[in-house]
Amino acid sequence: MPTVGFIGGGAMGRALIARLKETSDSLYTVIAYDPSAMAQSRLVELGVGLRATPAEVAKESHLIEVIVPADADVEEACLGLNGVVSGLGEHRPFLLIHSTVLPATTQRVAEALGGRAVVMDCPVVGVPSVTRAGQAVFLVGGEPQAVQALTPHLLRMGRAVLHMGPLGMGNLAKLVKNLISGAERFVWHEAMRLAEAGGMAPAQLLELMTAVHEPDRLASTLDAWLRTGEVPPPAGANSWHHKDFRLAAECGETLGVPMPISRALTQVAEAMTVPRDAHPAV
Repeated sequence: MPTVGFIGGGAMGRALIARLKETSDSLYTVIAYDPSAMAQSRLVELGVGLRATPAEVAKESHLIEVIVPADADVEEACLGLNGVVSGLGEHRPFLLIHSTVLPATTQRVAEALGGRAVVMDCPVVGVPSVTRAGQAVFLVGGEPQAVQALTPHLLRMGRAVLHMGPLGMGNLAKLVKNLISGAERFVWHEAMRLAEAGGMAPAQLLELMTAVHEPDRLASTLDAWLRTGEVPPPAGANSWHHKDFRLAAECGETLGVPMPISRALTQVAEAMTVPRDAHPAV
């Protein structure tokens, strides 16, 4: 029976393990490493065999899955003392890096391992509860044949596998996705604070946005990129954006609401808008 070894038993690591054991417990032996005593206890509750170091996980595993918080943690787990590199033998396992890190981090790990493992970046889209329910999406960077070989395994844990391109492209795709969705959350928060301070009820804001909802800006922008081959500017010449970002900031500050995002957007919009003689749209 093949062995799958997880390095990292935090919330996301446990969600992946729980899902894998639920769908494929008879297919794999699952082992794991995590330095936290609490994480170790929770891994044992899932029926996972613990190992003392990443090297021990690597020594036994046909497939190694790394899900640790940050770039430095990935490099330490893979290349540090008692890291994956110390446990690799002749078996040349797959090494999936699920962490959200820089493409260069994954590429450095692959270069340092020198072909002793098949390295792929494989960030997870989905919070732990979504992942636990089998609804995660994996954004994968690596050689096509390797991605094809690992897709059935990944689909035992998630609902979709998107091959984004060569090594590092999965990392890039996750950063792009998080930039868009994360920025949207922060803007919504500031907008709702402004609405609240001015006396607008949640139901009114919902009614407003439902009534005036415009076609999906991201979809139309991507369509223009596809048609022309060039990324379009965020707005045309004499855009009203910088004016209205400024007005929103001033309105919020008058009402006692800090508006750092609106202030920053004002500066960005002014810098990215090409001026012309015509007046901005009202």
